[in-house]
Amino acid sequence: MYATELIEVTRLKPFPVRDIRPSTLEKIKKRITESGYNPARPLSVVKSNGSFLIADGNHRFAVIQELNIDKVPCVVYEEGHDPYALAVNGNQDEDTYAPMDLFDWLDVIGRLQDEGLTQEKIGEVIGWGVDKIKKCVTLRSQIVPEILVFAKAFQKDRGTLNVPAGTKNEREVNTFDFTEWWFRNSGLYELNAENQMIFIMMRFSEALRVKHRDRNEDTYAPMDLFDWLDVIGRLQDEGLTQEKIGERIGWSRDKIKKNVELCLHVGPEILKFAKENQNGRGPTIGPAGPKNEHNVNTFDFTEGWFRNSGLYELTAENQMVFMKWFIEDQKSKVAPKKAQEVAAQLKEQQDQIQLVVETLNKELDSTELIEAVKRGEYSTNRLMQVIGKLNDGAKSKAVYGVDSIQGIKGIPDASIDVVITDPPYGVDYVPSRKTDNPSFNDSDSVLGYIDNLCKDLKRVCKENAHLYFFSGCVNAFELKAVLGKHFKVYDNWLTWVKNNHTPCDFSARYASKYEVIWFCKMPKGDERKLNSAVSPDVLEYAVERDKAHDCQKPIELLKYLVNNSSALGETVLDPFCGSGSTLLAAKSLKRNYIGFEIEKSYEPGFKKKAGEIDALGG
Repeated sequence: MYATELIEVTRLKPFPVRDIRPSTLEKIKKRITESGYNPARPLSVVKSNGSFLIADGNHRFAVIQELNIDKVPCVVYEEGHDPYALAVNGNQDEDTYAPMDLFDWLDVIGRLQDEGLTQEKIGEVIGWGVDKIKKCVTLRSQIVPEILVFAKAFQKDRGTLNVPAGTKNEREVNTFDFTEWWFRNSGLYELNAENQMIFIMMRFSEALRVKHRDRNEDTYAPMDLFDWLDVIGRLQDEGLTQEKIGERIGWSRDKIKKNVELCLHVGPEILKFAKENQNGRGPTIGPAGPKNEHNVNTFDFTEGWFRNSGLYELTAENQMVFMKWFIEDQKSKVAPKKAQEVAAQLKEQQDQIQLVVETLNKELDSTELIEAVKRGEYSTNRLMQVIGKLNDGAKSKAVYGVDSIQGIKGIPDASIDVVITDPPYGVDYVPSRKTDNPSFNDSDSVLGYIDNLCKDLKRVCKENAHLYFFSGCVNAFELKAVLGKHFKVYDNWLTWVKNNHTPCDFSARYASKYEVIWFCKMPKGDERKLNSAVSPDVLEYAVERDKAHDCQKPIELLKYLVNNSSALGETVLDPFCGSGSTLLAAKSLKRNYIGFEIEKSYEPGFKKKAGEIDALGG
């Protein structure tokens, strides 16, 4: 039972089951200020210990308080009525003075059924045949309540009652005359709840929903995901089971369960952040805001979106990383597949960090290794190999006075991650300036030697290894042909631009200011990604001033190559290490290294520089 009364505002207490929307308050305030409070739109209240709980009308109540209105008409329900049921029903309601349409009749039929009337008796009461009643009852059982709420919001004569001034043609607001026949013949009866919503949203388009929000009506925007989560949370706090909550708000138990799981798997800070960017909650569209709603990076978050995004598998920290990427970086405009891929990458990174925590020797500092994981430098397999090396206390070594091929024979199979080497060029190199540095064999027979060396390099390199070979210009393509017999060689060689010229007859030819670096890969080398976001093939580094080797390469250039193709704890090999520049670059970046050099006189200088790196904590 209920009655309409004029009640003092001080006796009313808010009972919001959804958030108060500032944009909606402004609309209601403008209407009341210009035309006065419409007594035909009473608040729905429930008696409670001498006061009244507002089940429907909390937005209007907020404005009434602001405007200092003393009394307001209310539909008063006796104590014991369920305020949640009244609120949900009120959020679906429209102007009761509109001519009765499909949704009015469905409500009447539903109420009469609740009173225990048979279909035949209902037909007698409202003057319909049993067959017509049966079809409407079937509609109510086949179409989920959310679909009916959505359709009801755009029913003809409901959407056009409060068209903004100047709108002459009701087609501009995209309403539709929904009928029982339309639902029965639409194919919706054969779909599950989720696909029913997809169908009807596609049928009436985003433009329809946008224009709906522009109408000046105080039935408010349909309840979104976050409104429903709040309602479910409050009912849980009251001790209701999922089954009882479903009965209370008209949802199936399965749907309630999915929303409860959402709250269990997604942290409150993430939901708050998403809520702030939900469609209909972003910046107000109007004179004070953007003219085009597409300028606002809001998104229609749903339970299904969260469930299928991959967020449930992430920690709270990575959930926030994902959401900021989605909303702030991508402006909420990402294909589902791409979003799932990013979530999967974060999950892999998260699992890798757990792997480090659980398997790395506790005596070892994991900080730098975890930072490398966060930069995405490892596949899980590569990370496991690095952890194994660190736990085993893998040691770097530089062996002087040994031939490269002989030295490599002692390296285990598939243990090298990167090869960076500057072999003899086979051009009978003579330094342009006399030095005291040792001489070396640079005859054209060196290409045959490198061919044999590559057979051993192929054995010791991992399947995903990268290799870099420096070369002069004269026989660069002869070296490429040799390398191509064993590895994949990229046609766009790397060009090292230096700040001096290759010695030549400057009066007869152009002086070369660069050297070639051939970039090669083992068969699965594509699995090892370059660490730089963009890796140009022209590298500008000045030559070393105080060189211990006549062909010594800049350590900064070598560090760039080491860093781009390896990660902390991996192993770099230089079979022609000379004064040890490649090994020093690897050591400074906390990579393991192995080097061989036939000339022993370079060893003291290398050990001195390696000790200097140790002193600096490298």
